[in-house]
Amino acid sequence: MDSPGSSLKVRRSVAVLGLALSVGTTGVLINQQNSKDLRVTPIAQSPQTLADVLSQNKDRKYEMARAAIASGSWDNHKGVLVHEVRKDETLFKLTQQYQIDAAAIATSNGISAATPLQPGTKLLIPPVTGIVYKVKSGDTLDAISKFYKVAKSDIVKYTALQSSELLTVDQPIVIPGNVATLIRVREEDAKQRLTTKTRSSASTLRSSRRQRSPG
Repeated sequence: MDSPGSSLKVRRSVAVLGLALSVGTTGVLINQQNSKDLRVTPIAQSPQTLADVLSQNKDRKYEMARAAIASGSWDNHKGVLVHEVRKDETLFKLTQQYQIDAAAIATSNGISAATPLQPGTKLLIPPVTGIVYKVKSGDTLDAISKFYKVAKSDIVKYTALQSSELLTVDQPIVIPGNVATLIRVREEDAKQRLTTKTRSSASTLRSSRRQRSPG
């Protein structure tokens, strides 16, 4: 059975290769120099679509990606990927391309698994199993780490943050972990906030009634 580490490497390699195969205006092919030395060569535009060019010898390219795993070329791939939806792409196709659960992509982009994808839409793709979270005003890495119960070092690592102290509003960061668990944390927090708000409203109403009551 494959180890979790090897599974993660496969995910990274397929995700990066999938990204190369999906680019609409520029792209790359992985050319193998030898068994341990890989390089990336730009592909020029031609009358034939880039997608067609990149689809040629696809099996060979996947073999090269596997060679890249062995050489460690993809080990350092981290950070949020941005995918621009193309015609006829579906969420299912993206899960195959990036080897990420549909729930991870849907939750990261605030859509449902049944949402039709519109060409030109840009989707945030986490590099590992987990979700992409957009920083809100007042957020700190410590607070986000505690909220999701995820190690701060893991967030820094998979987001490829240069500094854990400098977060900007709407900055996408990676929260690695089981997607269902991360969603449950959000739902429980939302329920708690609603309960607190309801109790506060009820308390205010009772107080207002007492003040209006004749002595």
